[in-house]
Amino acid sequence: LVQQKRADLEKIDIMKIHEQISWVTECPLETVQTIHSGMVGLLDTHASFDDWHVFLVKSINSCLPERSHPNYTVKAKKFIMSWSYYSSMVIRDLTLRSVQTFGSFHLIRMLLDELVSHVIEQKIQNTEAEYIPQNIIIKTGQELKQTLA
Repeated sequence: LVQQKRADLEKIDIMKIHEQISWVTECPLETVQTIHSGMVGLLDTHASFDDWHVFLVKSINSCLPERSHPNYTVKAKKFIMSWSYYSSMVIRDLTLRSVQTFGSFHLIRMLLDELVSHVIEQKIQNTEAEYIPQNIIIKTGQELKQTLA
């Protein structure tokens, strides 16, 4: 499935998407490319939820100024809008190409969109965003089987 996702991702015109995103969101092309290549790398390595979380926190931290910056909230909102635009452009292109792994990408997109919003909301509330909330329980397949048995 991961190889198929990778093959499907290679079908889209990512440079065209990057150019559109950079133009619409005024986000530097290099930033968009860095985030995209990081996501492809996470797919290639079968990354865990923790790896995705750390990646998103680092990406957000690299794009936003210090919390004390007077326009922090405005910039945080802009990041959420830019992220949403990026993810919708990728999903749109995958949809137009009728890729086999569309469902998987759609679920990944929903998870990452929620995680980005959560991390930024936590940062705006000036709480620690470097951890996974305690009310989320992540179980491995083996732990889940034991729970259900």
